Amino acid sequence: MAETATETVQADETAAVNTRFPLPEGKVTPIQLKNKLIQLGKTPKATQPQMFYTFVNNPGKADPFPVKHYAEDGTEYAQKGGPDGNVSTRPGLDMDEGVAWWDRRKTRIAEKATATTTEAAAPPAEVAQAQADEPGAEDGDFTEAE
Repeated sequence: MAETATETVQADETAAVNTRFPLPEGKVTPIQLKNKLIQLGKTPKATQPQMFYTFVNNPGKADPFPVKHYAEDGTEYAQKGGPDGNVSTRPGLDMDEGVAWWDRRKTRIAEKATATTTEAAAPPAEVAQAQADEPGAEDGDFTEAE
């Protein structure tokens, strides 16, 4: 029986997927996290995978994306490629930590938007105090130096 084009494509896709080494037990890929968030209704189905790899490459500072990088032997590294960048690694994370991070992300975004709105509405305390300390500065009572 001859292979159809569809079977050939499926075989090629399976071969490409199977060339990656497995993550340690209990760890998932960022795309598996994305799929779980969709399943839980926490993100739209149209969410692009690139978004999650952006989190891998730019995890943030205040509440970083909880990703680690794993070598084929299971060694965990904080950065892609290990300390010298020469180790073949895959990003992985704990599913529960990833979901909790996503839930906190919504709060962080809302807080940041509120802070930005508040900062735009009022000058920083130091600026307000400096303006208050300058007599006549707000009234335009400047004198020209002779």
